[in-house]
Amino acid sequence: MPLLQVDQVGVRFGGLLALQDVDLSADEGEITGLIGPNGAGKTTLFNVITGLQEPTGGHVAFDAAELQKEKPHERARRGIARTFQRLEVFGSLTTRENIMVAAEIRSGWSKEKVDARAVTDEVLDTVGLERQADQRVDTMPTGLARLVELGRALATAPRLLLLDEASSGLTSTETDFMAGLLRRLSAAGLAVLLVEHDIEFVMSLCTKIHVLDFGKLIAVGTPKEIQKNKAVQAAYLGSEGDAA
Repeated sequence: MPLLQVDQVGVRFGGLLALQDVDLSADEGEITGLIGPNGAGKTTLFNVITGLQEPTGGHVAFDAAELQKEKPHERARRGIARTFQRLEVFGSLTTRENIMVAAEIRSGWSKEKVDARAVTDEVLDTVGLERQADQRVDTMPTGLARLVELGRALATAPRLLLLDEASSGLTSTETDFMAGLLRRLSAAGLAVLLVEHDIEFVMSLCTKIHVLDFGKLIAVGTPKEIQKNKAVQAAYLGSEGDAA
């Protein structure tokens, strides 16, 4: 069974059906993509998975456990972490302090002994921010700030990492670094669910891709299958030649 299993999830805001009977799964050691036009429901689905949005129908299971009644912090303790499309960092704190916050919170609820300082140093090394450790995050360019947010998520020792527009605002060099980092994390066993508009980034990283359009799942497949899918081309990718 996949680590994350979403079955027939729906979300309605008044008369607007934001998600309709959506199925999705994510496995350990793999990067799974979630793409679609603006307003397709991608972030809403992230909010359902993390407990920020209550679904009007369907189920979400993590490691075979139903999450319907669990609050966001309870899901985080199970091993679900996320980043946001709009950066959510503590701007007045340094990189080290941002990551330390998450490490110390984890030490408060973890059944295992957690050395918050050691975790912070390890994460700084992982995301390549040792040189920026003592820099205030609100003085950083977007690319580095996204790595801070990612590092803070990693400090909670997640099993599933949800990334919302991980490459947004990054330079080509930063995008390459992010791609390599995600490959290393997934190779170490982390399940990654990636919402992304950079199609080249998604196609180069993901084992499986889900495509949403107007709240409905219109395709699931490998990158090659998604590129050739006529419904996806019509809704999102453009012509087959453009997609290739």
